Amino acid sequence: IEKVLAVWIEDQTSCNILLSQSLTQSKAQTLFYKLYEGRESEEGAEKKLEACRGWYMRFGESSHLHNIKV
Repeated sequence: IEKVLAVWIEDQTSCNILLSQSLTQSKAQTLFYKLYEGRESEEGAEKKLEACRGWYMRFGESSHLHNIKV
């Protein structure tokens, strides 16, 4: 999911579209649910993505994202 999200972010920034933390988190959740749509985990419980601020900060660090002011 994070690789696909990073590609989406690169595409958006190349088109000069401003992204916010909430928009990025929302996109991550959308991608996650589309990926796991119709699938159940081995235990039968639904998979969930907690795209909280902590996740976003770790994702930003691992993807080498940073804030740019224009």
